[in-house]
Amino acid sequence: MSRGKAASNTSVLFLVTMALAVVAKLSGMIREVIIGWYYGTGAELDLFYYIYSIPELFMTGITAAVAVAVIPFLKAKQDPDFAANKAIISQVIVIGTLFFSTVTAAALLLHKPILAFYLAKFDAPVTGAYGILLVSCLQIVPTFLCAILLAVETKLEKFKTITLLSLPLNLASVLVMALLNQPVGVLSIGIGLLAGVLLQLGYLFWDLRREGIRYELKLNRPRVKEAKFYEFLLLLLPVYFGTVVQRAGVFIDRYLAAGLEEGSISALSYADRIIQMAVMIIVSTIGMILFSKISHTIHHDEEGTVELLGSTIVFSCLTILPVSAFLAVFSGDITQLLFGRGQFDEKGLQMTSIALTGYSIGLFGIGMRYILNRVYFAQHNVKVPTVNTIQALVINVVLSVVLCRYYGLLGIAVAGSVTMLLSSIMLAVKLEKSFRFLSRMDWKDAARSFLLSLILLAVWLAVKQFVLPGVPGTFVRLAISGAVGALVFVTGAKLLGIREFGKLTAAFGRKFKWSKSKRSGTVLQKG
Repeated sequence: MSRGKAASNTSVLFLVTMALAVVAKLSGMIREVIIGWYYGTGAELDLFYYIYSIPELFMTGITAAVAVAVIPFLKAKQDPDFAANKAIISQVIVIGTLFFSTVTAAALLLHKPILAFYLAKFDAPVTGAYGILLVSCLQIVPTFLCAILLAVETKLEKFKTITLLSLPLNLASVLVMALLNQPVGVLSIGIGLLAGVLLQLGYLFWDLRREGIRYELKLNRPRVKEAKFYEFLLLLLPVYFGTVVQRAGVFIDRYLAAGLEEGSISALSYADRIIQMAVMIIVSTIGMILFSKISHTIHHDEEGTVELLGSTIVFSCLTILPVSAFLAVFSGDITQLLFGRGQFDEKGLQMTSIALTGYSIGLFGIGMRYILNRVYFAQHNVKVPTVNTIQALVINVVLSVVLCRYYGLLGIAVAGSVTMLLSSIMLAVKLEKSFRFLSRMDWKDAARSFLLSLILLAVWLAVKQFVLPGVPGTFVRLAISGAVGALVFVTGAKLLGIREFGKLTAAFGRKFKWSKSKRSGTVLQKG
């Protein structure tokens, strides 16, 4: 297969997996809508998100670090080293379970001083704080196990399974909230998330057993001493530390928001969920596929790696920038459509809309940072991403403290966005000095994609200003804006000659003709 065709097929894989991710993440957004219906942006929900951010630090780090360490480390099933890798993964499962069980036990035993320190700035009533901490901490171990098994599934390139795995989590969360909302309040959110993670874990164990992959859940001392095990840890631990440091930015944002008006933490959390939905649909999908493929090419096919990276960056520009522009322009309508009901009042809608506008600016920075980090991880270089994460945290803290003082909630969100953009620029500069990948790329398509996004931004601002004021209904307003944007996007991409868009349409055209020929009983000729 030629490199051009391979890049085209990769773009199609990006798009198909993103379509599945839309289905999965919409279920997550439905969960957030139901949370908004029950709890709005009140003090009770502020308390839940505030406490939940403590174990969330551990869980986010686990998921990212394990994926980064396991995917390049694992071999294919037919590889002679597969059995040895399997034995080491078994040891990681056992040791990680013991470690995080100890962390969970320590957090629960020391809950009084932890909560006393953490809630010192929280002015609202803190009834039920221990229950929230309990169900949150109990998610740490199953989240770790899910992360290991998900990494194995990624290596097996079971992208559909991975993408749709959030469906059982969100379904369990919604059902538990519906049943337990009245008797236990916001604690039902944590119980639902715990039930969902356990469902995911059960499915992953079952799915891998179908593939004939079983792990011995016992500690084997001789294997722990193997050099490969330490090589694995040297890759995993810095990434875990770096991810925890990165997520600490969210912790700091919520800490600062605790000093603002009631509902600020909830508003930040709702806005972050909308942004994270976009991140998971677009950024994580692209990064997951890129990382799986680039782990093979980066060591022996430099030109193929450059082409793959270039195609990924252009595809990211083509998808992330328009989404970012749409979120920024229509943040108020999006917030109204998703949360404008139940206990979610006008004040909560306004605060969430402000936070969403601030966060949307940094969506492209999040995407580029995620992609560039995967290039380093594929090279087993964890030093640069870890140092970059620490630098980003320092920048975020300084900007958040300064901008929060003058602009409140908007300042906190904008600080996070600016931090992501600066962090991605620093990574790009470092990558260019180390590997000179970026200077060998064709940047014309990326420039055209950026220009197309500016055109879309201008069109959407004009539509919002001159067309939508007389249009009733939030859904209709967004539907009109989306339809106009889609028309401008397709027309602009063709007129500007964006090759990545051409590859997508050509690849889908080939697939359509092939399926049509099969139905009609004819065979397509090559050439």
